Amino acid sequence: MIAVILSSWLSVISGLILIDQGSYEADSYLLHRNLGIAFALGSSALYFLSKTTKPWGAKLYLPAYSLLTIVLIITGHLGGSMTHGDGFLLGGSTETTTSVTSVALEEAKLYPDLVKPILDAKCVTCHRPGKTKGELDLSSFNSLVKGGEHGSVFPSAIDSLGTLTSRIHLNLDDKLHMPPKNKNQLQADEKTLLDWWIKSGYCEDCSIASMSLEGPITDALKRLTGNEDPLKRWRREYDRVPEKWLAQVRDRGFKVTPVSSNHPMLIVSAKGAKQLASSDFKLLKKYGEQIVELDLAQSGMNDELAAHLGDFPNLLTLDVAQTAISDKAVSKLSTLPFLKALNAYDTKLTGAALAELQHRPSLEALYLAQTEIKEAEMAAFNKAHPNAPIRYIASETFPKSTLAAPTLEFDNPIFTQETKLAARATFKEAAIYYTIDQSDPDSTSTLYTEPISITQNATVRVIARLKGWNASPIAEASFRKAAITPKEISLLAKPHREYLGDGATTLIDLKRGSKDHKDGRWLGFEAVHTGVDIVLENDQPLTSITLSALSAPNSWIFFPAAIEVYQGERVEQLELVHRAVYEVEKPTSEVTQRFFDLPLSGHSGKHLRIVIKSRMKNPDWHASAGSNSWVFIDEILLN
Repeated sequence: MIAVILSSWLSVISGLILIDQGSYEADSYLLHRNLGIAFALGSSALYFLSKTTKPWGAKLYLPAYSLLTIVLIITGHLGGSMTHGDGFLLGGSTETTTSVTSVALEEAKLYPDLVKPILDAKCVTCHRPGKTKGELDLSSFNSLVKGGEHGSVFPSAIDSLGTLTSRIHLNLDDKLHMPPKNKNQLQADEKTLLDWWIKSGYCEDCSIASMSLEGPITDALKRLTGNEDPLKRWRREYDRVPEKWLAQVRDRGFKVTPVSSNHPMLIVSAKGAKQLASSDFKLLKKYGEQIVELDLAQSGMNDELAAHLGDFPNLLTLDVAQTAISDKAVSKLSTLPFLKALNAYDTKLTGAALAELQHRPSLEALYLAQTEIKEAEMAAFNKAHPNAPIRYIASETFPKSTLAAPTLEFDNPIFTQETKLAARATFKEAAIYYTIDQSDPDSTSTLYTEPISITQNATVRVIARLKGWNASPIAEASFRKAAITPKEISLLAKPHREYLGDGATTLIDLKRGSKDHKDGRWLGFEAVHTGVDIVLENDQPLTSITLSALSAPNSWIFFPAAIEVYQGERVEQLELVHRAVYEVEKPTSEVTQRFFDLPLSGHSGKHLRIVIKSRMKNPDWHASAGSNSWVFIDEILLN
């Protein structure tokens, strides 16, 4: 979280610096700047909420986190649009402009029909009104002729290339290469066309019919003018689908919309359709050629159903995020020659899928985050295929947040027959695991599904886990059973007058004290050994004795130094049956409660004496070393 806060403020500062290095539209810049500052402030506030122990902090955390995520998405979209052009982050509309206008070669005019569409698609995002990098505007012929900060982009001699085309031939890693490495690159035929246009005198109105066509330019022009935007061609080739069929598809719960007003090609969404079946695809197949976008995210899509993808040969966008597909389904993409975007976020794809995807030349964007593909594999793919990059955010960009420890709810840690413990995580989606043997819980431990029934002495340790988050700290609670109630109990030493509680009965009332030693449930003893004499109802063997004590070093309260247990038929003939010695606490300012369990080996006798040894003096590390120390006890439990 600290790293996110620091990086957000660094981004704000760098953004304020970068605004002086380029020209941006005022409205976009101001909104982007203000949202960036809002995100930085919000992340700082979110950190405060994650640390506060107030009940309202946990209630506000998730809404604040969700709102901050929305701010981040909008801010990133604006930043991407400012830097890379509209639609960079969200992909824009499906109906995009291709490199050249669809026109018969003999009727085409060189600049408006062939050159300008290339500049618009590959250059104008950075060189346009409102954003003129290098003071160069390529959005019109007049601004192109005007040039930029380095003067004219055209050659000084007719047989040489000027700045405009010389830079597109530089190595991709060269800082002067245009378009920049992270932008949509010019294809070989597009470079050939620009070179030829400039060498031919870069005219504005000349037609192809008036030009001399020789060498590579002839084939390049044929390929370019034949590369018509398929959506434009399909608009002419297909009729609108029948309303009856649309109604049938919508009755299945699917959404169907045209790509634009009165366009025959369709966008179909079956997002979240868990019961997706072959019959659904058979219905869609009837007009499968007219479906260009198919959203199957979070549905029942799997490798078997992927066999139906061939029914949609004109598919441009496919979304199978958070489905059960694997590498096997990717092989079916070979039947989709026009596929531009694939979203397989949070699926089981591995690095092997990249071998198939690299043979899909039509692809322009891949979304493969949260798969089994390693980040190093995605980075290598992007380097080798700059025109079809995998869109993902490196893990180090936003470190995982840590879940809060689960909340444990129970009535009393001391019981006679049974008690129950309920656990609740901050997020409902989180899985909770627990142990009752004092071991650390992990994802192999028992999964919590309902309140835990406790019938014996136990320490329950609980952890929460959620995909995309670090596991929570461990929360724990100790429970002790009191199966035997003493007939009589008396103190061996009198408590201090300020901490009398209810006398000896305080130790057998099954009410554990709080961490506040002044709550009236504790017996406090200053610089004196103490203990109790107990008379049992029957002469029965004991298996264990548990003592509950308090440690609060800042209040000079320490756990017992030792505990001794004596037992016998008569109080005059008691025998030592157990003795435990404990090390002094290490330096700390924390207030802690602890159950001290004393196992017994089945000795009999109605009379018990439990001696509790005080440390008498504060330890050497204490700020008041050598001063009188205290022992506080609140319960003695017999089993």
